[in-house]
Amino acid sequence: MSLPYSYKQKIETPENHNFKTIVKKINLISSKIGARNMEQTNNEFSFTLKRSLFAFNFNVSIKKTDNGLFYEFQLMELIKIILIIVVFIAFISKFSLNGFLWFSALFILVFYVVNVIYINQKMKQLFDEDIFETIEKQTNKAEMFSLEQKKWLTDPNKCSACGEYINEYDKSCPECGLKFKGRHKIAPINITKFEDYHIKYNIVKKQKNKNLET
Repeated sequence: MSLPYSYKQKIETPENHNFKTIVKKINLISSKIGARNMEQTNNEFSFTLKRSLFAFNFNVSIKKTDNGLFYEFQLMELIKIILIIVVFIAFISKFSLNGFLWFSALFILVFYVVNVIYINQKMKQLFDEDIFETIEKQTNKAEMFSLEQKKWLTDPNKCSACGEYINEYDKSCPECGLKFKGRHKIAPINITKFEDYHIKYNIVKKQKNKNLET
């Protein structure tokens, strides 16, 4: 099925983007973009959107083919709206038959084309801003960590932020101050940290009172 019942457009996918990553991202942001009634087969993913000029629902399909990825949105709802408007105008207008036919043809063409262009623009915006840009940010964020930093994240004896050595009793990093959650152990008292105290005393022999002896 193609025009006028549907419109098909190839998806210009950046590198490291494929059918699976796109489907996964749409599932994650479905509430944000208003996607509903999502269904998936091996090479096709379909859902319902409401990003049209007059806020009507239309079905979108993402298809994986040998020539690449394509999205296709159905226009049957748009055609129904056009027919309803034309019938309504027919009852209230005072055009002659020829005038009404010319007006209807012009209205149908303009209304249809404007809506298709608008929906297609919204679909491109959906992929460029909501899907590809978010995936790119997540990829760049994952690549920000060096191999050494990744080791810090898995080493319990190092701070995950700066790589400083820590022990199981530290509640925060002694270098960068990062606080660690879930550490409730109390470190044993280390007497080697206390300073040495020296006590000096003298032994004095007690003398008897001579007045008591006489």
